[in-house]
Amino acid sequence: MCCPTNLHRLIQDYLKGRIVKASYGGETCQRELNQGCPQGSVIGPVLWNVVYNSLPKFLEGTISSLRENKVNLVMYADDLILQVSGPSISLKPSAELLLERIDDWGHETGMKFNPLKTEMLEHKKSRDASVGYIVFKTRDQSFNLFPKENINYLGILLDKRLNFKDHLRKAKGKVLTVTSQISSVAGRNWGVNKETMGYLHMSCIQPIILYGCEVWAERTTLKSVCR
Repeated sequence: MCCPTNLHRLIQDYLKGRIVKASYGGETCQRELNQGCPQGSVIGPVLWNVVYNSLPKFLEGTISSLRENKVNLVMYADDLILQVSGPSISLKPSAELLLERIDDWGHETGMKFNPLKTEMLEHKKSRDASVGYIVFKTRDQSFNLFPKENINYLGILLDKRLNFKDHLRKAKGKVLTVTSQISSVAGRNWGVNKETMGYLHMSCIQPIILYGCEVWAERTTLKSVCR
């Protein structure tokens, strides 16, 4: 991407010479900060998008070489979902190759991936063979990713069957907790009025129930989910 010289110099000056200080028990320590942007900065998300948007292009050649598999990237803020579908026999090597290339991209852009935040979800038919586990090789270490029962993505629990039962069960638990707390401020003959209770319901309970409903609503027609 072509960047005007004056804009490049302005951003370069903005990112250099930053010091982080911490004080505790009368002692103060400091260190130079050479990664990231100031927390809450207006330009921070823009600069991140400039870097992050280079990932799909970086993977183009690798994705086109995987003729037996379909690959899709879902990117939001700093979260990434790598979707790989196709014959079971080719899924494991294809996914491992893509993860290796993503780590190469991270090395070029000066970023490292947290293995504790890297998870695997396997969605397959009951008769299909499982891939078992996937090896994620980085320049620093290598670790195995085993299929999980569910993963949390942007506040929605995705389960291996994609019926969202785990998500709805978790939402139900939150609703019961909030309802119990709200019920302590009003009863049938005491407490706040109906208008206030209606406002509390709309502002505290409805957002929990409806969060992400565009994704999971259709699955509520399944008998197993309704139960």
